[in-house]
Amino acid sequence: DRVPDLFQFSTALAQSVVKKVKPSNLIEMTATNSIMRLMSDGHEQPIDTFVKFKNDISLWYKEMNDYGLNEDEIKLFEEHLLKLNGVADTQESVMLMAMDERISGFDLFEATKLRKGIAKKNKDASLEIRNLLYEKAEKLGNRKVVVDYLWHQIERMLSYAFSLPHTLAYSLIAMEELNIAHYYNPLYWQTACLTVNSGSQEVEEGDKKKDKNYGKVAEAIGKMKSYGVNVALPDINKAEFSFIPDIENNQIIYSLKGIVGINDDLVHAIIEHRPYASFEDFYERLFKEGHITPKQMIQLIKAGCFNSFDNPIEIMKQFIVKQVDVKEKLNMQNIKSIIRLGLLDNPELDIYKQYVNFREYVNKKVVRTVDKPKDKILKLDNYSHNFYMSHFEGKAFVDEHEMEISEKKFKKEYDNAMQPLKDLMETEEFVRKFNVAQFFEEWNKQAQGTVSKWEMESVSYYSSEHELDVANLSAYGVTNFFELSEEPAIIGYNKYKGKETPKYQTYTIAGTVLDRDKNKHTITILTREGVVTCKTYSGSFAHYDKVVSKTNNGKKETIEKSWFTRGNLLLLNGFRRGDQFVLRTYAEKGRQKQHTINLIKEIHQDGSLLLQAERERA
Repeated sequence: DRVPDLFQFSTALAQSVVKKVKPSNLIEMTATNSIMRLMSDGHEQPIDTFVKFKNDISLWYKEMNDYGLNEDEIKLFEEHLLKLNGVADTQESVMLMAMDERISGFDLFEATKLRKGIAKKNKDASLEIRNLLYEKAEKLGNRKVVVDYLWHQIERMLSYAFSLPHTLAYSLIAMEELNIAHYYNPLYWQTACLTVNSGSQEVEEGDKKKDKNYGKVAEAIGKMKSYGVNVALPDINKAEFSFIPDIENNQIIYSLKGIVGINDDLVHAIIEHRPYASFEDFYERLFKEGHITPKQMIQLIKAGCFNSFDNPIEIMKQFIVKQVDVKEKLNMQNIKSIIRLGLLDNPELDIYKQYVNFREYVNKKVVRTVDKPKDKILKLDNYSHNFYMSHFEGKAFVDEHEMEISEKKFKKEYDNAMQPLKDLMETEEFVRKFNVAQFFEEWNKQAQGTVSKWEMESVSYYSSEHELDVANLSAYGVTNFFELSEEPAIIGYNKYKGKETPKYQTYTIAGTVLDRDKNKHTITILTREGVVTCKTYSGSFAHYDKVVSKTNNGKKETIEKSWFTRGNLLLLNGFRRGDQFVLRTYAEKGRQKQHTINLIKEIHQDGSLLLQAERERA
């Protein structure tokens, strides 16, 4: 309820600044609120100098004395900088000093040139304006040390100087943020940051032209979690269209729209039909009524939307059982499904699979039809003739010399041969096996992998356990990126075309792919410790990012997707430089060169990894 008042206050303050405040007072008022350059090329940062002088103003006077300024010159700079604690904070503050007749006496045009020169990275412009400052000061008879000190103030601002209107606008925003931080739980601010950093504000309700960048969402959540903020899975009764703060439980609730494969219409339907008493209640009212597809239902389960009712594995079992066509009885119409499910894949029953395949094969070899009695004459080849003579009585022949059989008579032989299987299919045990096999076939299609993998597929992050937490990563020399030095250690040099290039100590990290940037040739991964950006060169990026495919009967068939597909697990070799992990390996004598990237295909129960070092070939 304070937000409207704050908005009115900010508006009123802005209007009073524009209409009533004099320029000199405006500078004075914004001095304590303005945003100065936080970083410079020097050893001491401007903000640190500002704080130091504010706490002990005598240090500023010492600085001026060290520059050789006399008493009058010190009073001159007091007029301009005392209210700023001795540190020029805006473009306008140095413009006013340069325009002072006691320094360089710039006109407005020259002062504007100065402002532009210190705002951008332009060495030539900076040098030109510096020379002009000294030239004009000399003509006015002012001492060189005065310009020296002015340039000292300017150096702190070079390449990144803010203007007064810029700092004023930021000051108003800072006051609003301060109000939010003071009166409201930090979760409100953290939720807003997550919404912006994930790009979710670009996918507003009703704007169906925007596609959600799930990689960006994953990266934003990974960083938010690294700050200790809990991001909870979307609850079917609590989650909204966007991320929302859950103050009671000190967490941010993931958005329904952020779930992979969930569209606006479904989100509206879910919210409209709330609350849900159980998973069964949701199933009856939304799934059975046609508001949701099976694929979307699977995604909601994987995203943990029903975890308040039961654990996701049990919920998934309930749903897949409902999707399976459970049989109470079986007949020969089910034989294709029985074979597909592998229920005849044993030595005792394999012969029945052969009978089915044989009948299907010979039924295609029709040489003629007979009207009276109605029948089809089938032609056997050498292979099928041998099989027929080995497994059937031969009563279906109409012309043994020509190896022709009656389709009608063969069916009787076939039915007799299949009778033992028919008897078996009528047993409760076999029907149960059939239904169980159907369940696992559907489970393997829809629900393979761990719950952690489900979360990455559906909401692009892990709510608790990383997939790699069960892996024995120490056996592969995997290190914590965040414990590595930001400056890589040089362990030698390589010579190429007469030039020496440093050879760095390399390490191994592992993580889940969150996103990729084809322009910068980077991939973002989520390690067990946090989000890491990995950099490689263009050729290597293109090699691992390409989709390997082949053409089969005029149709393009994918053999292997990009290794940088979101959700893939990678083992990466390289070194840390600043905030990035640079992918690199070096050849060693007597040893095969290590690959920069390995795809983790599987994590075995003992924690070992099944790795793939080379791309598939078309």
